[in-house]
Order: sequence, then C-alpha cells, then structure tokens
Amino acid sequence: MPGSTVIENFYDFFCGIGGCSVGADLAFRKVCPDKVKIQGFDNNPVPLRQYPFDFEKVDVMEKILEMGPAKFISQNAIFHFSPPCQLFSLGTPAANRKNHVDLFNPIREFLNSLPVSSSIYIVENVKQAWIKSNIDIRRLEKSLVVRIFGYQVGLPILMERWFEIWPGTNLNPFMILNPNDCSGHTVMNGERVEVSGKPKVKKFSSKKGGYYGLEYKLIEKTGCTACEVNSVAKEIDWIKPGPYGSGECISQLVPYVNNAIPPKMYCLVIEKLIENLKR
Repeated sequence: MPGSTVIENFYDFFCGIGGCSVGADLAFRKVCPDKVKIQGFDNNPVPLRQYPFDFEKVDVMEKILEMGPAKFISQNAIFHFSPPCQLFSLGTPAANRKNHVDLFNPIREFLNSLPVSSSIYIVENVKQAWIKSNIDIRRLEKSLVVRIFGYQVGLPILMERWFEIWPGTNLNPFMILNPNDCSGHTVMNGERVEVSGKPKVKKFSSKKGGYYGLEYKLIEKTGCTACEVNSVAKEIDWIKPGPYGSGECISQLVPYVNNAIPPKMYCLVIEKLIENLKR
C-alpha cells in the first residue's frame, strides 16, 4: 500500500469493547476519502453488546486459520491484533502466569510468514511482550515497532503501549510517538513532561498509580467507580452498562475498560501510519 491511502476494511482481532476500532474510525474520518468498513472479532460475549461496529463472536485463532493467508494478502485492509497481555504484563502475579496462553508469538510468526501485499498488519501489546519474548526490535526486518503513552495525546493516563506494524520497511519512524522527543508537551492542568531518561509527570494521587492530571483529580472527588474513572480518563463513552445480574453491570465491565486502548492513542497511530503511506 505504499504511496496509497486506499483502505477499504479494518479488522480488529481480540477487539474487546472496541477502543482500537473507535480510534481507527476517528482517524479514517479525518484522512480517508471513502468509508472504511470496520469489523471486530472476540471470543467473549460482552463485546457482542458493547462493541460499536459489526461483531462476530468467534475463537479468534480459529478465525485466523479459517480466513487463511490468502484473505490477509488480497485486499486493501488493516488487520489489527490485540492478543491477551496477561502472560507478559507486570500486573499479572507471577503465580498466575501459567494460567495464560501465549497468543502473541504465534500471531507474530503468522504475520512474518506473509509476503508483502496491499494489506497492513498491526499487533498491539504491553512492551513486556517483546522484551520477554527476546525480540530485538532494533533488528526487525519486516516490521517497525512504535510506542505511545496516553499523556502524549492529552489523556490523564500514563498507559504505555507498543505497536508493531507490517510492512515496516517503507515507513519512517513515528517520532511523535517517541517519549524522549516530547519535551514541552503539556498534559492536563499544565503539568510538563520531564524528559530525563524516563518520562515523568506529577501524580495527583498516590493511591491510583497510572492516572495523571487535573481531570483525574476531579473524578476522584465525585466518588465514581473505578470503571467510570477509567472510562472518563480513556474517553470511552459508548459502553452501556446493564443492571446488576445482567453480566454487564458497571463492575463486570471493569476488565474490558481496563484493557481497552484509548481511542485517541490509536487514532494517532493510524493517522501517522497513513501520513507515512502517502509519501
């Protein structure tokens, strides 16, 4: 797809409640002349009612096998993958890691086996997925890894995520996604990012590691639930909690909201990706 911005479809595997899909939709509305069809796949029933685009409840790995390589290389599409991060995440207790399956590496191996085509593939995960898999991102031949923090798009949340993009050979580095290149970036309440090896932002609450800025301070005062705080901080405004006992009351949506990528973060990734493709 180098030199072209024709994108007809966006497929979101392990879509959850749709943070990446909503972010992609925001970007497509800005930079794509034609409407892009968005579809999500997940094996959990909750996204069936919370995901805001076409959705198929399915075992994602089985769906990938069913589609086969031909489907992945035969269209102008972006295929996004957010395999579960619990095996790699620092937030998972060491004793519980054995309960989680590695889907990250099989997906990367599958994507690396595909020839260059008009499709683009993106894998999102926590940085430990690459580190613990002993992947040297400086020596990748077919892909490019970028990282982004929530505060870089004005959200009151730290949340670091990495995105590996295929093909990477025709892409320029996304310098705006480099946290060492964001000195002077203003976050909520005018606090400045201090760039000295590791980005730092003044934290208003010592109890809730990860949320930064004035907006979180105001939310804290209202006595909202953790899920509501996360929803507001990530600007996830499309979920509709059901009554208690429905399986989708506010407390039962917490893991989906916690795991969701803020749309603004993913919107920036897609915008910068398309800017690179135009060159």
